[in-house]
Order: sequence, then C-alpha cells, then structure tokens
Amino acid sequence: MKLQMIGCSHHHTDVAFREKLAFQPNQVVEALAKMRIAFPQSEAELLSTCNRIEIYAAAEEEEDEAADEGGDDDDDVDVYAG
Repeated sequence: MKLQMIGCSHHHTDVAFREKLAFQPNQVVEALAKMRIAFPQSEAELLSTCNRIEIYAAAEEEEDEAADEGGDDDDDVDVYAG
C-alpha cells in the first residue's frame, strides 16, 4: 500500500496562506467526492482546522508496479520532515 500526505501547519506557514487553503465543512464533502472521481482506486482523508490543513491518500499498488519496486520496501514510503 502506498500512503501519501500533503499539508501545512502553523509551525511553517503563516495564517494568511492557511486561510487560502482552508476547507469549510461543506467544501470537504465536495473535495473528497472530486478526489474519488479523479482517483477511484484510492482512499482519502482531509483534515482542515485553524492551525493545519492535511490531505492523506492511500492506494494499493498495481501488481506490475509493486514487482518493479520490490514490493513492501521501506523505499516506498515518502517522508516529510518539515
């Protein structure tokens, strides 16, 4: 399984920028629906608070891709260390 995360928080991003990225509750439903359409084989989670915005996505790797990359190696994990 491939897991990806993108986000920003008050630790590294000013409030004006976070306000531009923030989702209202009704926008979350629409954004996740659009992600489902664009990436039907993936799962997604969206977190939007006053201090941070994060989007998580998970998908099973296709068999050919997993074989090419060696399966469950730690190299398959992308790490953000802000």
